[in-house]
Amino acid sequence: MRPGRIALAAALLLVAAACVRLSFWQQARLRERRSHNARLLRARRMPPLRAAALVRIPFADSLAQRPAMAEGTFDTPRTVILRNRWHGDRQGVEVVTPMLLPGGLAVLVDRGWLPSPDGLRSEWRQLPARPRELVGLLQAFAPNRDQGGEAVLPGGGGAPPETTWRALDVAALRARLPYPVASFWVRQLPDPADPGPPLRATPEAPDDGPHLSYAIQWAVFAAAAGAAAVQVLRAPRGSATLPK
Repeated sequence: MRPGRIALAAALLLVAAACVRLSFWQQARLRERRSHNARLLRARRMPPLRAAALVRIPFADSLAQRPAMAEGTFDTPRTVILRNRWHGDRQGVEVVTPMLLPGGLAVLVDRGWLPSPDGLRSEWRQLPARPRELVGLLQAFAPNRDQGGEAVLPGGGGAPPETTWRALDVAALRARLPYPVASFWVRQLPDPADPGPPLRATPEAPDDGPHLSYAIQWAVFAAAAGAAAVQVLRAPRGSATLPK
């Protein structure tokens, strides 16, 4: 058997082994994702915690996605607008308002989505600021790898300037707000007694992602490479290296 044919078959077997390894890796990722999803769903089904009891302690990852009940008054003038948020094919903004809790601390509450033709300006100043009680899901602040991206838009027609953010930047917001802010934020859940606006959506159930399909694809590639290696080794002497 020619050395070139042996070398080609060995290369194909190495490709097959690599594809098998990648298939196993994707299967491991799938198991990890399903385990994470199960923990998330268990957290969402747990009874609500009192946000006021959590604001003075460091936020633990185990609390993420737990339901929480917050009672206080919205500080509407200090609302944070997250720009360019989409609901289906409609452009809009996300409205995040500090809620003043008993004891002088505040928690940032994502109150939901408002339509905006340019994804920047909205009628958030008309939202009520009355004392209220709400239920939402506890959320951890994302690491500040990418700063909040504050942008100030000039007002038009006598309207005040509009400040928008690309993302919640807790460090920058804490420097601007006149009261301490909790180490977590709350995404308000839909409430039949308060349908909005803003629009609040029920969190989607987590899915398995693409890992299973990727695992199958890598397994198919491994089988194809292995079959090609066998054909190379079994090909009659003097024939083409690979069948056409």
